[in-house]
Amino acid sequence: NQVYTKILNKFLNDDSSSISTTYSKVKDKLGSGLSTYTLSKDNYFVTSSYSSLQRAQIPEYLTGIPSGFTTSKSKTSSTYIYVSSLKNQAYVLDM
Repeated sequence: NQVYTKILNKFLNDDSSSISTTYSKVKDKLGSGLSTYTLSKDNYFVTSSYSSLQRAQIPEYLTGIPSGFTTSKSKTSSTYIYVSSLKNQAYVLDM
């Protein structure tokens, strides 16, 4: 509880260098010694909302290139491209 109060006081203190220093310290503590992990669509983020923890699914676009994506490109002069087709291949827009 004392650590939380100290951090909160630093953030409430309107000094940007204080915020920057605190952020760096927290980042260093959280980042040291952590192993790397590959995200997948079956993973979840833990988020906090109004003092309760919630589980949120990781958006697919954060998990990398989809396995069904091909490197072939399609040329189109269409005024509309369906979002679902962008998941499978690249497009060259002929404007």
